[in-house]
Amino acid sequence: MIDEELALAYFGEPPYYRYIPSGKVTKLPFSVRMPDGSVRTDPLQWSQDPEVMIYAGFELTEITEQDIENALPKLSEEKERSINQLHINWENYVKYNGFVTSEGWSLGIDTNDVSLLTGAFLLLKEGSSLGLGDATTIVDMDGVQHTINLQDMTTLMLQYGQFRSLKSQQYSDKLQSIKNATTIQELNNLDLNIGE
Repeated sequence: MIDEELALAYFGEPPYYRYIPSGKVTKLPFSVRMPDGSVRTDPLQWSQDPEVMIYAGFELTEITEQDIENALPKLSEEKERSINQLHINWENYVKYNGFVTSEGWSLGIDTNDVSLLTGAFLLLKEGSSLGLGDATTIVDMDGVQHTINLQDMTTLMLQYGQFRSLKSQQYSDKLQSIKNATTIQELNNLDLNIGE
């Protein structure tokens, strides 16, 4: 039994026509030029003329399950589209969102931010062990400088690392859900946003 809703969604209202050379169900072109040079421009009229239909390469047809299957997006294509959308959402999230400290200022969480903050922490830790100082300055997402000591920086790094790890896990879980999906409906039901 043909799914009438899918037939309407992909092919519109009947009657349906099949283009004989390709075998695909399609809409009739607006006009057909006949061998004698005349042009037929009203598909509703010329579709009633068997001679014009044969010349144009169309036949009246019924929709088959294969027609609907061919019209549906392929699962692999939809998975690729979903992965691309997830990647865009991730890039936007790390670009415009950050880790909010207990003091209310934000630190960026993209790869460069993580590297810079980790480097600053390691230098502070090493400098402190050598007696070169116990504080460093870091810059938040708004460009404001903050001086922080080793103890507070250690706490900050633990919280920051946990937050960044959670966001990475969200991305990874969503990516795995896309890869594990077995139907397009399942893909369409996935939330591809990286949440707070």
